[in-house]
Amino acid sequence: MQILRLSSTSTTLRRMLVLPAFQDCHENNGLGDMMDEDVMNNVAVRVKLSLTVWDFTLPLTPSLPAVFGISETVIEDRFCLEHGTKGWYDALDHHFRWLLQYRISPFFCRWGDSMRILAYTCPWPADHPKANEYYSDPRLAAYAVPYAPILSCTDAAKNSLRREVEILKTEAHWSKAYFYLWDEPLNMEQYEVIRNISNELRTYTPDVRILTTYYAGQYTSILGLIYDKT
Repeated sequence: MQILRLSSTSTTLRRMLVLPAFQDCHENNGLGDMMDEDVMNNVAVRVKLSLTVWDFTLPLTPSLPAVFGISETVIEDRFCLEHGTKGWYDALDHHFRWLLQYRISPFFCRWGDSMRILAYTCPWPADHPKANEYYSDPRLAAYAVPYAPILSCTDAAKNSLRREVEILKTEAHWSKAYFYLWDEPLNMEQYEVIRNISNELRTYTPDVRILTTYYAGQYTSILGLIYDKT
């Protein structure tokens, strides 16, 4: 059936090319060094085509990661959920899987002072079975590692972060990992904070990736001074 349709379309196109309108266009413009399709570019043709592709699949992992952030407080307010409850975890899991089916790598977030941000893809710690399930999913192109000290800069938070990183670094999916520390920094002081945190992280994980978002406002003149490794 598809072969017959293609044959019919080809025959129709050939008939159109010998119509007087096409012939007049060809004669008026002349040949010169132009191709046939060039001398007919003032004639509009609308053709309906149907194409079927066999034995082709889209890659599971996108070549260009697309990340999308969801505020955990929005989920809590929208669904009247208490942070850390079973319903809360279920809601985050539902949003994670919903976005992942479209090859979008989600992260959840909570804001701290200024525009400091706690961003994480998995709400469970790295040693939880769910974490490996999340991070190993081939549809996930990138995942955010939570930088706990962004909200509470205590020794306990720093030690927890180091343990988290040490666990993740042993896994094959570590190449997907990144830290998102600050949302749209505005000035050099904020970039300096990002730089200091980045340097701290690189003392025990030199290959760490830092995501820094761009602010297109009145402070954009400082962008040439951004730390080149963040």
